[in-house]
Amino acid sequence: MVGLVAKPNGSVAWIAEDFERSAPATSTSEEARYYDVYASDKSGTGLLASGLDVSPSSLALGGSTVYWTQGGKPASAVLN
Repeated sequence: MVGLVAKPNGSVAWIAEDFERSAPATSTSEEARYYDVYASDKSGTGLLASGLDVSPSSLALGGSTVYWTQGGKPASAVLN
């Protein structure tokens, strides 16, 4: 896990590297890190976003909204 935010009610969201989809650097390519954004709240646990373009240090919480950056653009979801 590379990022975690939590609400006082116990709802959480996190960003984690997906090691199965990440690729190590080779002599012909750079390392490619694949990240997943998850949330768990009273409605359940689910995947919010994933990809090589998720910024691992971008996770933030504002009120009941979780934010992250993907592809250089802001993304968000409600965290109940």
